[in-house]
Amino acid sequence: MNAHQILKKIDALYDKLQDIQDLCPHTNATCEYHGDTGSYDPTCDHYWATIECPDCTKRWHAESGTPDYKKYPRSI
Repeated sequence: MNAHQILKKIDALYDKLQDIQDLCPHTNATCEYHGDTGSYDPTCDHYWATIECPDCTKRWHAESGTPDYKKYPRSI
């Protein structure tokens, strides 16, 4: 087996992983909330959540004001 064959297999497995993550309901996902504040201009404050699903290993970010931002419980 050469490097190109290995990379082809990795690509195929990555595609399968993405399919699993897309179909996952993320019922056990948790999130960690973050914020960047302290500027003299409050309109520059920025809030987001880092969400992680232990079932499918997907990890993503949700900006405040988006549907996923408060959808998942806070991680401990």
